[in-house]
Amino acid sequence: MLSSLPITFFLVLVSLTKFSNPLPVLPRDSSLHKRGDFRGEGTYYDPGLGACEIVSSDTEYIAALNHVQFGVFARSKSSPACFSCAMVHGPSGSVKVKIVDMCPGCKYGDIDLSPVAFEKIARKEDGRVPISWEFVSCGGGNPDGGKPAPRPSPTKSINPPKISNPTSTTKLPATTSTPAKTPSNPYKKAPEPTDPKEQLCNFTSKCRNAGQDAGFEVCVNGNTFQQSCAPGTVCKEADGDIYCDWA
Repeated sequence: MLSSLPITFFLVLVSLTKFSNPLPVLPRDSSLHKRGDFRGEGTYYDPGLGACEIVSSDTEYIAALNHVQFGVFARSKSSPACFSCAMVHGPSGSVKVKIVDMCPGCKYGDIDLSPVAFEKIARKEDGRVPISWEFVSCGGGNPDGGKPAPRPSPTKSINPPKISNPTSTTKLPATTSTPAKTPSNPYKKAPEPTDPKEQLCNFTSKCRNAGQDAGFEVCVNGNTFQQSCAPGTVCKEADGDIYCDWA
C-alpha cells in the first residue's frame, strides 16, 4: 500500500504538467488590422474636373483614389468609389475626404489629396508621406470640427459646381515649396478663355488627335479648355467617351 504512493504521486504530477502549459503567445511584431484598412502613400494635387464628373477646388476635403482600387468602367463616374469617403491617417494627423477623382499614377493603397486635406496629415513641403486609411461613412462633417469647404461659385466659368456629361479622367498639377518633391500628377491646367463669348462650344469632350497624342478639349459652360493626359498615355475615344490610355 505505501509502496504505491510514489507511483501515484508521479502520475498526478505528470497530469498537472500536461494541462498547465501556457497558451502560445503571438510575436511582439504581430498586429491585427480591421477589415478595410489600407496602407500606401499620400500626395496632393490641384483638383479640377475629376473622374466622377464634377469640378472641385483646392479648398475642399476631397481626394483621388489610386486607379487599381478605383476600377475601370466605360464611364468613370460609375465606379463605386465615386463620392465615397475615407479617413486618412498621416504623420501629423487624420482627415476625412470624399473621393471624386482617380489617380492614374498612384499604386494600390495610395491616395492623392487636395492641398487643404494634405495639410491635415503632413506638411506640404513633405510632398509624399506614408499613410493608412479606411472607408468611412460620409456623415458627420470634417473630423477636425471645422466647416466644410465652400463649393466653387457657379458664376465662374472655369469652376462650375457640376457637369453632367462624361469627361476623361484627368487631374491638374500641384506645386510644393521644394522643387525636388512634386505631387503625383503632372497634368497641366488649362488657361481661362480670354473672351468666352468668342469661344462658345457645344460638345462635351474630344481628343485633339485620337490615338496619336495626349491632348484633348473639354467644353464647360460653353467655353473650351485645353487639357492633356499623363505622360506616356494618349487620348482615345469610345462610345462617345474619351479616356487616357497607354500609347
